[in-house]
Order: sequence, then structure tokens, then C-alpha cells
Amino acid sequence: MEENNLTSNRSNNASLNPYAVGGGGNNNQLATNYTTGNQEVDNLNNQSNQLLQNSLNAQNQAIQQGVQTNINELQRQSNRAAQETTKQNKAFYQQYQKQINPYGATQEALASQGLAHSGIAETTKTNIYNTYQKSLTDSLNNLKNVQADYDAKMADVRAQGDIAMAQNLSNAYLQQIQQIKDAYTMAQAQKEFEWQKSVSDRDYNYQLNRDAIADKRYDTEWAYQQSRDALSDKRYDNEWAYKQSRDAISDKRYDNEWAYQQSRDAISDKRYADELAYQKERDRVSDEQWNKQFALSQSSKSSGGSSGSRRRSGGSSGSSSNGLIITDNPYGEDESWLEKVRRGTSGLLSSIGSSFKK
Repeated sequence: MEENNLTSNRSNNASLNPYAVGGGGNNNQLATNYTTGNQEVDNLNNQSNQLLQNSLNAQNQAIQQGVQTNINELQRQSNRAAQETTKQNKAFYQQYQKQINPYGATQEALASQGLAHSGIAETTKTNIYNTYQKSLTDSLNNLKNVQADYDAKMADVRAQGDIAMAQNLSNAYLQQIQQIKDAYTMAQAQKEFEWQKSVSDRDYNYQLNRDAIADKRYDTEWAYQQSRDALSDKRYDNEWAYKQSRDAISDKRYDNEWAYQQSRDAISDKRYADELAYQKERDRVSDEQWNKQFALSQSSKSSGGSSGSRRRSGGSSGSSSNGLIITDNPYGEDESWLEKVRRGTSGLLSSIGSSFKK
């Protein structure tokens, strides 16, 4: 009968559960087909991916086992309900068979009343059958409702398992994304390091080359400087020797000029002494002449007397035969007599000096 197949059908449906241990399920494999171009970073990243995949598989396996355990329990309870329904349906059937048995209590009661073959007997059989079918239908419907509840619970368990594994996969993807970022960061850092190292090596090698060039230039310039210094020293020695020879000539010239100056100074001194002696002689002659003229003037004043007084009142003057100016009043108010005598003898002295020079 259909009731007897309830438990077997539910068991066959349960064997299609994708969450059975070792069974199928969602694809929970992580992406591993990306590279950074850095072998060391890629190897490390592959190892990390493998560990992450192993962890995800272990978590999903634990979830699958938990889901399968809950589903097995719900399936067991559903099968038990089906078995109970089967037993109950068997009881309904046995009760129905008893009631329609021609030798049963119900039929004997109708036969004792003479109704064994009457319409009432047929109606009673129909009612008994309807009651049986109703009880059977209610039992099956109740079983379907119970199994539907269990199916809903199993679907909920499966959904919770899917959610848990999806969450695990999402977390694994997030970890892998961070891992990818870290891998590319490490690869970029490695590239940056290698680039910096290449730049540093390039600069170092360039500096070595520049130092070699600078050393060669220094050696060349040092050798050139030494040759220039040697040439400068030779020039200095030549210039020094020439300076010494020029200084010797200059000293000789100085000595000659000094000796000449001394001789010229001696001549000048002799000339000065001669001119001074001559001047003294001329002054002596002049003084002597002046004294004579003065004595003559004094004798004239003493011999002239009154006539001299008349000449003073008249203001007349005269001169000697030598050109000397003789004033009548040697003490006049306008000019001293001695000054006039000196001024008068200047011409005489000049003429005497010119005659000596000739």
C-alpha cells in the first residue's frame, strides 16, 4: 500500500542531500591564478592561499557535518512520524475490515435485525468506508503537514549551512583580498627596493668613475703644477739673478752719482766760499767808500757853516762825481740820510760787480 512506502520514499529523498559528508556542495575554491611578477612574493602568496583554502575547507566541512547531523535528526523524526502514521493507518484498516466482515459484530447485528441485505446494510458499509477513508486521509494529510514542517526545518538548516559557508567564503575572500594587497605591496616594495638599489649602484659606479677621472685630473694637474712651479722657480732664479745684477749696476750708478754729487758739492762749496769772500771784499770796499763819503760830508758841513744852513732851508741837494746822492739834510723827515746814501751807492756796486765778472 501507499502507506508502507512513506518511510522508504523519505529515506531515498534524504540520500540526495548535498551536505552529506564527502558529498557535493557549493564551489568554495579560492582564486589562485594571479601573480605579482615577483617569484618570492608569489611563492609566499601561494603558500598563504593554500593555508587559507585548507582553513576554509575545514570550516565548511565542520558546517556540513553539523548540517548533516541536524538533517539526519530531522529525517529520523520525520521517518518516525511516517512510521506512526503507517501504524495508525493499519489500525484504521483493521478496524474497517472488522466492520465490513460479514461475520463481524456489526454485520451480525444487522443480520439479527433482518437487515443483512437491505439498503441499510449497504448504507452502513458505505458509511464505514467513508469513515475509514476520512481517517486515512486525515492521517495522511497530518503526516504531510508534519513532513512539510520537517522539510522546512531541514531547508532552514541547509540555508543556515549555506549562509555559514557563504560567510566563511566571504571572510576568506576578504582575507585573500587583503593578502593580495599585501602581496602587491610587498612586490611593489621589492621593486622599489631593487630600483633604489639599482639607482644606488648606478650612482656608486658613476661616482667611482667620476672619482677615477678626478684622480687622473688631479694627477695631471699636480704634474702640470709641479712643472709650472719648476718653471716659476727657474724664472724666479733668473729674475733674482737679473735683479741682483741690476741692483749691482744700480748700486754702482748710485756710488758714481754720489761721488759725482760729492765732487759737485765740493765745487759748489768752493764757489760759494769764493763768492762769499768776494762779497765780503766788495762789502769792505763799499763800506770804506761809504765811510770816505761820510767823512767828506761831515767835513763839508763843518766848513760850510751858514751856507749849509741856507741850503737846508732851501731844500736843495747835490751828488758827488761817483754818483752818490748827498742830501743837504741827512736827517730829513721824509727819508733818512743813510738810506738815501745806500740807495745812491747801489748803482756803483752793480757796475763794480759787472767789471769783476768780465
